[in-house]
Amino acid sequence: MTSRNTAHPHRRPAASPARRALAGLAALGVLGVGSAAGAFPAQADGNNPGTLAGLGACVADKGKLDVILLMDETESLIHNVKDGIIQPTVPGSDAEHNRVPAAQSFVDDLLKKADDEDFTARIKLAGFGQEYHSTLQDPEAYGDWVDLDSSGAETMKKLIDGERDRTSELYTNYANALTGAYQDFARSSSPDACKLLVTFTDGALTAAGGYNAAPAAQQDICRPGGIADQYRAGGITNIGIGLSDPKNPSDFSLYKSITQGDGGVQCGTQPANGAFFPADSVGSLFGSFHRVLSTGGDFSKETRADEGFTFVLDRSVDSVRFTAVAQDDLGEGAYLVLTSPSGKTLELKGQGTGQVGSADVTWQAAAAPVHKVDGEMRLTNEEDWEGKWTMEFTGFDTASRDGRVFNSVRIQPDLQVQIAASGDDATATAHGLAVRSDDEVTVSLVGRDGQPRTLDGDANVTVQFTPSTGGEAVDLVKDTPIGAGDAVAIPLDGLGQLPANGHLDASVQVTTKGVDDAPGTELEPVIGRTDFAVADAEMPQAPAAVDFQMKEPVTTIEVPVQGPGRVWVEEGSVMDAALLPEGIDAVTVSSEYGSKETALEIPQGETKILPVTVSVPDLKDGLVQGTLPIHMAKLDGTGDTTAALPADGQMSVPLNKGIFAVALVTSLLLALLIPLALTYLVRYLTAKIPAQYYGGLRIPLKVSGDRVLYNGKTDPHISIDEAARNQLPTGDQRSAVVRGYPLQVKAFGRNPLQSPYVEVDAVPSIAGDGAQVGGAAKLPLAIHNTWFIATDPSNSNHLDLVVIPRLPLDATTRDALVEDISANAPGLVETLRKQAAALEEQARVAATSSTDAADAGAAPEVPNPFAPADDAPATPGDGVGTGMKSDDRVLGAAASGLVGKLGGKTATDTPATPAAQQPVAPAASPGQAATPAPKPTRDAARDAARQTARDTGAAGSTAAPASATPAPGAAGTGGSASDATPATPKADEAPIPNPFAEGADEDDAWNPYATEQNPFGSGGLNFDPGRGDDTWGDELPWDPTADTKK
Repeated sequence: MTSRNTAHPHRRPAASPARRALAGLAALGVLGVGSAAGAFPAQADGNNPGTLAGLGACVADKGKLDVILLMDETESLIHNVKDGIIQPTVPGSDAEHNRVPAAQSFVDDLLKKADDEDFTARIKLAGFGQEYHSTLQDPEAYGDWVDLDSSGAETMKKLIDGERDRTSELYTNYANALTGAYQDFARSSSPDACKLLVTFTDGALTAAGGYNAAPAAQQDICRPGGIADQYRAGGITNIGIGLSDPKNPSDFSLYKSITQGDGGVQCGTQPANGAFFPADSVGSLFGSFHRVLSTGGDFSKETRADEGFTFVLDRSVDSVRFTAVAQDDLGEGAYLVLTSPSGKTLELKGQGTGQVGSADVTWQAAAAPVHKVDGEMRLTNEEDWEGKWTMEFTGFDTASRDGRVFNSVRIQPDLQVQIAASGDDATATAHGLAVRSDDEVTVSLVGRDGQPRTLDGDANVTVQFTPSTGGEAVDLVKDTPIGAGDAVAIPLDGLGQLPANGHLDASVQVTTKGVDDAPGTELEPVIGRTDFAVADAEMPQAPAAVDFQMKEPVTTIEVPVQGPGRVWVEEGSVMDAALLPEGIDAVTVSSEYGSKETALEIPQGETKILPVTVSVPDLKDGLVQGTLPIHMAKLDGTGDTTAALPADGQMSVPLNKGIFAVALVTSLLLALLIPLALTYLVRYLTAKIPAQYYGGLRIPLKVSGDRVLYNGKTDPHISIDEAARNQLPTGDQRSAVVRGYPLQVKAFGRNPLQSPYVEVDAVPSIAGDGAQVGGAAKLPLAIHNTWFIATDPSNSNHLDLVVIPRLPLDATTRDALVEDISANAPGLVETLRKQAAALEEQARVAATSSTDAADAGAAPEVPNPFAPADDAPATPGDGVGTGMKSDDRVLGAAASGLVGKLGGKTATDTPATPAAQQPVAPAASPGQAATPAPKPTRDAARDAARQTARDTGAAGSTAAPASATPAPGAAGTGGSASDATPATPKADEAPIPNPFAEGADEDDAWNPYATEQNPFGSGGLNFDPGRGDDTWGDELPWDPTADTKK
C-alpha cells in the first residue's frame, strides 16, 4: 500500500515576486558588538545573528513557523539544590515564577511579528525534567498545537500559566527533552513549516539512573549523528535560555555547545544553527525571550540606566517598533522617556497614545515584575522626524543608575527582500522558484504591499547560491546598492553546470541616513531565502524542491516536471540523505520509469507527473532530508544528466490497522476479561510513590500516666533543618525505607476498583488517619506529609512516631503536621496499646493451652543444650544457658547462651528469658526421642502475629508471646537466676546440639530470638545488668565483655 504526495506548480506572471522574504521577525534583537562610552559591554552569548536571521529568511520563504516552547520543571526553580540536597531556606533560581510572564510576553511578541510580516505561526507547550511532557502525556496541562491569532495567544498564555505548579521534577535530562521535542516536530508539525525550539532551563544536565546516567545522556546528544546533529540537519533552529543565580551560577557550557556550538564542549559535527541567551535576573530573562525573535532588520544595545539609547531616522522610514527592558531593578518610580530630534519628550507610563515631534506613538508599559515598555512610532510629517531619537529611563533610584537596560528598535518593520523571475517557464510554488537558464532573475527591497521601497540611507545586497549537494556557496551578487528602489539583476552564468538545485540567500545591509553630526543607524542584515532550481532551456525543468510524509513504508511522491525532455529514476537508486530517523539506514528510490528507454517523455510546453517511490523496511518517527536522483535528457535522448532534487519529509509510525483489527475482535470476545486486565495493568503502571523529594523523622514516644511524651517532651517538635538532612532517595517508586521501617506499594486487591496504597511493613502500626490493613499502617501513594506510629511488639509502652515530610519543608506545612499529630497521636497510641494487650492475652491463652496439652501428653522436659558434659566443668564460651546455675544440666526458665558465649557470664550474672518465648518441641511417643523445636523465622513470626490479629479481630499489633507468672529469678523479677527452679531431664531425651560451642555445626548455630535489628535476642528482653537499665531493646545497653559487678 502506498500514499501519494503532490507538488502542483503555479505559474506566476512575468516580473511578479517569486517568493516574498522577511525583513525580520522581531522588534527585538541580539546585542550589538559594542557600546557607547560608559555603557556595559555587549554579551557574546546569544550574539548569533546569522542563525536568527536565517530563521527569518526561512519564514520569509515558507510563510509558516512552528514553535515548541519547552519549559524546565525542576525543583531547583523554587528551592536551591546543592549536591543533590534541597536547601529549603534558600530560594531557587525562579522562586517568584517570573519565567511564566516572560514566556507569555514571548507569545505576545511572536503574534506581533506574525502580524507585521504576514506569516502564520503555530505554538506548542511542553515541559521536561527526567522525561519529556507534552500533549501525549498530559493533554489537559499542555494542550496541542495552537494557531497563533489573538484567541490562540490567550489560550497559550493560560497553558503557560500552569507552569507555576509544575516544579517537582528531580533531574534536568536534556537528552530526553530534546528527543521528545524532535519527535513532536516529526509527528505533528507542518511538513513545510520552519521549526523553532525555545528551551528554558536553570541547570546543567542531570539524569536518573546512577553515576553514568548523565554522561550517557550527553553522549546521546553530542555523538556524531546524535540529537544535536539531528536538529541541525533537520533545519530546526535550537534556542536556549539559561537562568542562573549570580551567587550560584549554573554551568551552561553543554547547552551552549548544543545550541550555539561554542560552549567549549565538542557536541555534534554539523554546523550549529541555534543561539544561547543567559539570564541572571528577572529583567534579563524577559530580554532573553525577546532576543529569540531578533531575526534581522533591527538595532539593539545594552546600556546603563543613566545612559540614553539613541537611533537615527530619515525621511524614507515611516514606522518603528521599539522595546526597552530593565534587566536590573530600577525602583518603583522609574519610567521611560522618548525624546525627539528637537528635544521634545513624551513620558511612557502605563498604556496610552500620544504625540512627540512628528510621531504618533502608542505604547504599553509595565513595572512588575520588571520595567518593560513596548511601543510603535509612525510618521505624521517630516518636520520633527529626521534625526537622533533617544529612549532613556528616568525616576530611578540613585543606587540603580548602573542598572542594565536592554533596548531594541525595529526600523521599517515591513521591509522585505523579494526575489523574482521573468520568463514563460519561470514558476514559483510553495517549494521555491524554478527557472530556465535564459530567464531573468532579480532581487529588490519591497514593502508589505509588494511595492519597491526607496531608502535615503545606504542599502547593499549580496546574493549567494548554495547547491543542494552541499558544495561551496557561490556569490552571484556582491555588495551592490539596492536602496534606490530599482531591482538588481542576479546573473546565472556563475552557477556552472546545469541543472542546478539549491537555495538563494539575499542579504541586505541597511544603514539609515546620518543627520548633522549623528551617523546613521546600522541595522542587522535583512535576509531573504528561497529554494532555487535552474535548468537548461532545452532540458526538462524539475521543481526547486519537494516535501512528503511517509505513513507507509512505501510512499509515492508526485513530482511535476516541465518539458521538453525525458525524465526517469535509475533502478537501485537511493536517496542522498543528510538526515534520517534513528534506525533507518537508507531510503530506496524507484519509479515505473526506470531507464532512459522507458523514461517519461514530456513535450515542449507541457507538464507531466513523474511518480517517484521512496521505501524503507520499517517506519520510524523522525525527519527525512536529502536529495532524490532525477535523471533527465533531451527528447532525442542526448545530453543526459542528473538533477539532485531536494526533498524534505516526515516519517511517522501510524497505528497498525491489522493489529488493531485483531485487537478489536479479541477485545470484543474477551470483553469481560480485558477491562479487568487493563484495570490491573494501569493500576500497576501508575501505582507509584510520586517522584518528589521527601524526608523521614523518627520521634520516640512514651506513655507517662495519661500523657504521651514526644522524645521526652509534652509536644511534638519537627525540625525543618533535620528534615532536610534526612532526605531520602526517590529512585524506586514502588518501595522505600523510612527511618528503618520498610514501605511497600500495594497495587492489587480482590476489588479491581480499590485504590493502590502504601503499607508499612511493621506490625503493629497505624497511620495518622487511623488507617490499617492486617495490623499494619496504611498510607496513601502520596506519602509526603503523612505520618504513622509503630509499637514494639513486646513492649507496648515503647512506640515510634515516624513523620514523612515533603521537601523542602516550609513552616506552614510543619505547623500543620504538628497540629495534626498533637490532636490525633494520643488516641492512636491508646488504640495500639489496646490492640497489643488483646493480642498478648490471646497469646497467653494459647500458650497455656499448649502447656496443658504438653503435660497431658507427658512431654519430656527439654535438656539444656548449652550445658557442658557431665564430666566437664562449665566454662565461659561453652554457651552456659541463662536463667540457671552453670552446673545445672537442664534447660531453665529460659536459655540464650549467647551472653555466656560473649562475656564469660555465669548464670547469676545473666537475665532470664521468659519461658513462653521458647519454641516448644512436639511431644514424643513412648520410646521415641523428643523432636527438637523447629527453627522460627522472622517472616513466619510476623505472619503468625498478623494471622492472630485477624483471628482475634485486633487491628494489627504483633502479639508478644505471653509468659506465665514468672518464678523468682525469672526475667523481669529483678531476682537472681540462681533462684530459678530447674527442670529435671528425662533419660531418653535426644541431645540438642550447642550452637555456641566450639565445633558446632553451622546449620545448627541459630538464635531463635534474633532479629535483624537485634542479633542478640528478642527485642525488649528484660534485663538488669546492675546499672539501672531494665530493658534490652533494639540495641544492647551494655558491653557484654565488661564486668558489670563493680
